[in-house]
Amino acid sequence: MSNTSHFMDMSGETVDTRRRYEKSLARLLRPFIAELQLADAGVLIGYILFERDELLADLIDSSTEGHLKTGFLRYGGTASAFCEWGRKPMATIELELRHTQMTAYFSLVFDSDFVGVNLHGLLFSRWPGDDEETWRRFAAVLADGSVSETGPGRIDRAASDQASDRSQN
Repeated sequence: MSNTSHFMDMSGETVDTRRRYEKSLARLLRPFIAELQLADAGVLIGYILFERDELLADLIDSSTEGHLKTGFLRYGGTASAFCEWGRKPMATIELELRHTQMTAYFSLVFDSDFVGVNLHGLLFSRWPGDDEETWRRFAAVLADGSVSETGPGRIDRAASDQASDRSQN
């Protein structure tokens, strides 16, 4: 087994595998998303359209406060917005979850009817091994990045602690 980093491209995974990862990530992000949605949609889209990346990054950082550890979630440097007369606006923001063991690359998609998470890939600092170990490491990283023990963003601490213990061995 090599100690080199390993990228897991989610486009090559099954729909069920991808859904499992995306649901867990979305569960963690729920309080952050709720906080981010308090910002005026016009302001958010304005930041995107006028490429005000520093303001968008600041809005994202401030929306994580009290929900995620500082620096755990950051703006990925790319965003897009679709606005056309007679149509509902849509925005996509590229984000990164950064941890010493793993970086997750994903999009947060704001549509008029939903907010979705589209996970692109995971970069592990060390090759996790099999699929189950990869999942355990992912769950442990999510649990470690959360500052909430209760509430809608809560991660199952017992399962995450077990995953963390296994990933450190």
